[in-house]
Amino acid sequence: MSPNYENFIDENMDPRELFLTMACKDIEERDKVLNPKNSYDLLLRMRADIITDHTRLYRVGLNRVRKSGKSMLDDPFKKDFQIYMSYLDEIDKMIVEDIPSGYILDVIPEAQCMKTEFGNIIIISEALRYFIYYFSLSMTSFDIPIEIRIQAALIAIRVMLEKESMDFELDPRGIVPKEIDCAIKEMTEAQIQFIIGHEYAHHRLAHEFSDTVRISRSRGEIEEHISIYNHAWKNEFEADLESINAVTDTQKKNELIHGSIHFFLALYSFEKVMNSIDSSFQDINTHPPTLQRYKNIIDNFSQDFFIDRKESEEWIEYHDKFADIIMKIIKENKWFVENYGSVYLEMWRDKVRIDRVDY
Repeated sequence: MSPNYENFIDENMDPRELFLTMACKDIEERDKVLNPKNSYDLLLRMRADIITDHTRLYRVGLNRVRKSGKSMLDDPFKKDFQIYMSYLDEIDKMIVEDIPSGYILDVIPEAQCMKTEFGNIIIISEALRYFIYYFSLSMTSFDIPIEIRIQAALIAIRVMLEKESMDFELDPRGIVPKEIDCAIKEMTEAQIQFIIGHEYAHHRLAHEFSDTVRISRSRGEIEEHISIYNHAWKNEFEADLESINAVTDTQKKNELIHGSIHFFLALYSFEKVMNSIDSSFQDINTHPPTLQRYKNIIDNFSQDFFIDRKESEEWIEYHDKFADIIMKIIKENKWFVENYGSVYLEMWRDKVRIDRVDY
């Protein structure tokens, strides 16, 4: 059910405030969004700013409201952060449990520890989650058609380039067989847990930030509240390791190690494809070279967790070969990286949906 906006729209509001109000479920939420007084309010404002600035995201949010009856600013994946916190000892848990953290329905695939006037905030874009899911599908050990692998990889790359429409809930790209879907979601979860741990590690390790480089676009009206920083490479390597070392359970630690490996190989593949298309792409990378981060994980955990170093090199070679296939396809069909829209898993597509007619 959609909220009755007439009950909490003030006639003195300016146009931007009216738009922001359309993302709120009641007067209390509206007041938090329009006048953030703490970091939790600021996280709500960030969500409202992005959703009301992007028509398609607003339609996704409205669909969620109709299905769940919850606020458009609710986080459907907030349990991911709770899961990672459950892996920590009591002291580390106390350090992170009061930090506002959650997903943002955004087209920019990123994860950030943000310094605000109210304290740190940790966010993950839902776009990053889609990148991980579809690239994991392209690399699955299940016997699936090569066409599906290629299309899944193209979707993942397009998500990273902000060319894929973020309306997966309204227009499914294909019906992934249940057994495969469950396995891919497990792979996605392990990678997400590693990323969450990485961002929490920046906070727990009290990393110093350089305020010279902004690596995300302006966050609308709240830009004056937030600075997004480029961490020193040393800090990134430390956060990668601490994300895993902080976990107390050996099995969970092993899952995060393999999650980090899958994530860095996915990121490496994306970067290789992009560098072949645009050699200047590497110049805008604000983190250490992905292969260095990958090898840092291997070097630190291979002995205790029985990771075969020869196999780890073979994984890189496999991703290189697959990236070469994707590069060739993109070079012959530039629209894959230039045009905004949707790519589908054609063999698994249930039906063709027409935008603004069927959804």
